[in-house]
Amino acid sequence: MKVALRRISRSLATFYIVIGHMGLMRVQAQSITPSNDGTGTNVNKNGDRYDIYDGTRVGDNLFHSLIKFGLDEGEIARFLSQPGIENILARISGGNVSVINGLIEVTGGNSNLFLMNPAGIIFGPNATLNVPGDFTATTSTRIGFGSGWFNAIGNNTYTSLIGTPNAFAFDTPQPGAIINSADLTVNQGDLNLFAGTVVSTGSLSTPNGQINIATVSGQNVIRISQTGMVLSLDIQPRTPQDGTPANWTFPVASLPQLLTGGNVGNATGITLNPQGQPVLTGSGVQIVNGDVVTSNIQAQVGVRIDASGGNITTGAINTNLQNQLNSGFVDLSSLGDIKTGNITAENQNNGNAGDVTAYSLHGDINIANIFAQNQGLGDAASILASAPSGNITIGDIRLPNHGSGSGGSVNLSAPNGNVTHGVIFPNANVTITSRNTPQSSNTNTNTGSNTNSNTSNISIPDSRPNPSPNPISIPTDNFPIDSGSITGGTTNSGSTDSRDNPNNTSSDNSSTN
Repeated sequence: MKVALRRISRSLATFYIVIGHMGLMRVQAQSITPSNDGTGTNVNKNGDRYDIYDGTRVGDNLFHSLIKFGLDEGEIARFLSQPGIENILARISGGNVSVINGLIEVTGGNSNLFLMNPAGIIFGPNATLNVPGDFTATTSTRIGFGSGWFNAIGNNTYTSLIGTPNAFAFDTPQPGAIINSADLTVNQGDLNLFAGTVVSTGSLSTPNGQINIATVSGQNVIRISQTGMVLSLDIQPRTPQDGTPANWTFPVASLPQLLTGGNVGNATGITLNPQGQPVLTGSGVQIVNGDVVTSNIQAQVGVRIDASGGNITTGAINTNLQNQLNSGFVDLSSLGDIKTGNITAENQNNGNAGDVTAYSLHGDINIANIFAQNQGLGDAASILASAPSGNITIGDIRLPNHGSGSGGSVNLSAPNGNVTHGVIFPNANVTITSRNTPQSSNTNTNTGSNTNSNTSNISIPDSRPNPSPNPISIPTDNFPIDSGSITGGTTNSGSTDSRDNPNNTSSDNSSTN
């Protein structure tokens, strides 16, 4: 088992190296051009800065319509807001992929910003954000409100677009991709990336918000809801109640076409293998439609990733806080495999540690280590991993409580596969379910209770679409990319921290610690 864990660690380490060391690169992008469609958007160019203003305002929403949107290194796209504008929504309707390698900012108000381009969005290595609220980039064809839809192309009934955006419809057979090679940070709000495929070889962070990434196949809708500060996602097939599909007539570039059109591949950390399939440069990790592939992620409120049509591969995920707030949750859900680096949801003060959930409908779950202990007055975390059709492999799981709060719990369920893990500490409230009869490991227990089972005791409804996650092929069509080239337990009750008192790692088909 130690050998298996070492192999996983080496594989993940290779992934981190590949996505963490990218050379200096340069992006050339298209200008920003307003649409002459009655929306009223104006763009004023002043040196390297584009001021985007006017548009159509309905209540606290401001709408813009653009033919092209892209930035070279050193350029600035400034969306002009004012007090009372809650959301700025900009559609890019010309059929060109947006290549962004400059600064996007909102001034004059604390507005959220939505960018919608079904053709695809690429953030170059020098892209930055200065947005006072949430930032959402999407390749959806429509953004929904309570009583209407903001279409990416064609006419809109703006008077019906009232309230908060709460849905993203993907009407094309294969939605466009989002590629990021920048260090994208939203300082106060959430960072949302919704597309057919999402690849981020840069970093994503929200020191005061939540990161949400979702990938979907065509004819699906992402619905969002919010309770307090926590945003939830629900992905369902499109229904007649979701309105008339947007008539997006432009071709949508596949990931290989994004890499070859405009010579953008060198800047993304993605290359094509001899079979023409996109892979992470240097590692050979293949990327297919519907995948989410990211480098390191850090967020205060939480991290939610839903790859309803593919796999999840990430570097380290960190929701660790050193103040009195609760640490953020980590929620990973995929059709296929889930592979991550270390997940850290510890709390260093008086809040609760963050819960960690990983669910793979048809794949395996591989997580380097999970650290979700609590150093203060709050509670340790709950850890849930479920792979109904696959295997679960996790390194150490450490969630002791060093203060007066309660210890954490661990539930690992692979009813048709095997469970392999390292040290679980403390060994309180642990349930492990796998295909074979459970075998006891050599991990000591100081508090709590353990449960063995060889049948699944986790019920998660299967309501997700099930497209075939086949490798992406390259059609021969030409796709417009208006860019140039890119180069470049509780300690007070008697338990101890296994970091100071490590146990031997263990492996079994179904073990209870």
